[in-house]
Amino acid sequence: MNVPEQAGQNNAYHNNNIANKNISIVDNNEDLGEEPGATVLIGNPVKTYPVITEFEFFPPQNDPHPILDEAEVIVTLDDHTWNLWLAGGKKGTAIREVKGGGNKLRILSDDAKISNIKFGGKEWGTMHLSFNFLTEEVTNKPSYLYHLKQIESESGTVTGGESYEIIPKFNRLMFMAQGDQVNNTTNQTFILQATAINEPAIYNWYDEEGNLMHSGQQLNVNSAIAQTYKLEIIAEADGYKDYTNIYADSSYKLQSLSPNPASSQVTVNYQTAGADSGYINITSTQTAISNNYILDVNAASVNIDVSTYPLGTYVVSLTCNGEIIATKNLIIQ
Repeated sequence: MNVPEQAGQNNAYHNNNIANKNISIVDNNEDLGEEPGATVLIGNPVKTYPVITEFEFFPPQNDPHPILDEAEVIVTLDDHTWNLWLAGGKKGTAIREVKGGGNKLRILSDDAKISNIKFGGKEWGTMHLSFNFLTEEVTNKPSYLYHLKQIESESGTVTGGESYEIIPKFNRLMFMAQGDQVNNTTNQTFILQATAINEPAIYNWYDEEGNLMHSGQQLNVNSAIAQTYKLEIIAEADGYKDYTNIYADSSYKLQSLSPNPASSQVTVNYQTAGADSGYINITSTQTAISNNYILDVNAASVNIDVSTYPLGTYVVSLTCNGEIIATKNLIIQ
């Protein structure tokens, strides 16, 4: 013994033949559920004064196939720690908040960090790390290592840590996320249908901004705006997952402008059957001056006199039921 026996990390730091080893085994062959991982205690359970803390996440050095190449790593904080992180300005490196996911952060690279969490004296919380293998990325590697380290920001002292050994499921039958737009119940509602996989699963739908829209095999979208939705399928037994993008095509369309370029008149061809209201807007890109033209929603085209419009470029937009559906450029010469 180089120094007397003592509590905490310094005991191992100052003495020979003493090591701290915290390890969690995440064995997917045991069917760990949709968030396979482990929960650890974090915080400031010993000191009586506040401490600003950060957490580092990383694989072993020189690992040729780190787990982030084949799986998603998600950090889930308990409500109290999440609020401390929000109060600290949501600081971190290579992390992204999972929208609609509930206190979850996705690790984006092998040098990720959560920073500026201020724990009061003898204040603590919990952190769960989950490892969701991606069915199109996972290989035959038998196991993976991953590390979590807690550090006092001011002194740089390591105050805790955890290692994770993650074992994929042997001989697992993989699946692919698939789906399609099956039909429209009305002209204003899309139905997107996920193709069921051969096991219990969770089906999540996200919009183009990454917001969770719905959980379920079928998504009804009460909007006439065409856009792409992301479908996420998660196996309930072991958290394996896959993604696909599904395009929802609008029943309302701005089909064409003829002629283009135009000089005296332009014909706007559109599809608005079933809409309660619709109009065409023509806006100058030079002056931002615009004009609206009310549409007969049961017709297919409208002729617009542009002979008095100054020469230049314009944006023609179609709006149905108060929502902009599509735009096209028009040149007047």
